[in-house]
Amino acid sequence: MIEQGSTPGPVASYSFVERSIQYALNQGVPKEKIVVGMSFYGRMWKTDGETNADGHVINGRGISHKDIQPVIDRYNGEVIFDENTQTPKAVFTVKNDDPIMTVGGARLTPGEYVIWFDNKESIKRKLGLVGKYDIKGTGSWALYQEDPAMWNYYNDYLNGSAVIEGPIVEEPKEETDAVYHTVQSGETLWLISQQYGVTVDEIKTLNNLESDTIFVGQILLISEGEEKTIEEPTQEPVVDETTEEVTNTTGNNGNGNGRGNNKQSTDSTEELRKKSHLQEEITGNGNGRNR
Repeated sequence: MIEQGSTPGPVASYSFVERSIQYALNQGVPKEKIVVGMSFYGRMWKTDGETNADGHVINGRGISHKDIQPVIDRYNGEVIFDENTQTPKAVFTVKNDDPIMTVGGARLTPGEYVIWFDNKESIKRKLGLVGKYDIKGTGSWALYQEDPAMWNYYNDYLNGSAVIEGPIVEEPKEETDAVYHTVQSGETLWLISQQYGVTVDEIKTLNNLESDTIFVGQILLISEGEEKTIEEPTQEPVVDETTEEVTNTTGNNGNGNGRGNNKQSTDSTEELRKKSHLQEEITGNGNGRNR
């Protein structure tokens, strides 16, 4: 947990939040009494010195989510998503001739800055923990500090437990003892793992998943099982003993001279014409058209 005066970093990384949930569960706290704390603010550092030109300390200073994007836009900041903490940060420079903004009671005088905060991607991942551990829900600090646009997706990710619409993957057609599960709306990796008696990490490994996000209609491999050896049935020729017999004879197979499975006729030429409607003469010497 990052506070004022600390080294730049996220308010609460994904792993920090997950470890907090695991700790509470391991201490015997009922899951229905656990909520994920969502911070609707970020923290800002002046990386070329702790204070601004007015002497105000900007070293982990709090900044409301709703104020972050205007700062990024004003100073052409760059947002970088840190995969290690699964949290974004915005870096920007205030130049000498730039307009001065006041954020969190402090003026952003010329210098280098970084803001660690949560955006749609990091919030989505944290909301996925609610479904993963089947806990009560979320809490927040504090209302009216959030970016209003957040509510466009917050409810969907929370109630859908981070299951979002995505491409439907066809189930493999090979015959094996493998077990597959098609994701339904409202399901999470945690709930699916409990259904099959496996762990979330096992499912993620089998399906090469880098996060807990899954898609409605997605087919997950639950257990590989063993491959079955599929033997192709031997196809015996069907012989109508009243009209023809099958022999292996050297002849023309339709693509030049070679060994083919030609049919030798025992019927008359006239009868064959009637059966095949051929408008050509059939000699019946095993050196003609394959059928």
